Amino acid sequence: MQKIIPHLWFNDQAEEAVNFYVSIFKNSRVGHIARGVSWQIVPAVLGKMMQDKDPAKSENVIKALLHMKKLNIEALKRAYDGK
Repeated sequence: MQKIIPHLWFNDQAEEAVNFYVSIFKNSRVGHIARGVSWQIVPAVLGKMMQDKDPAKSENVIKALLHMKKLNIEALKRAYDGK
């Protein structure tokens, strides 16, 4: 059976959401709840690239994005261009 590791994000009512999550999934647990502020400015060009009508371009951008801890717009543009 495949192991699934979810990452949950809640702006409000995180404790209630976690309690609900662990109540519906057998043997579930919550390993870490971060409290505080974490943010990153997202340039408008990223949204445009991810919503491109060409699914290959947007898929390339998403694949590149998933490997980043910090946004690297130049690398995302290269992925968008298929480079």
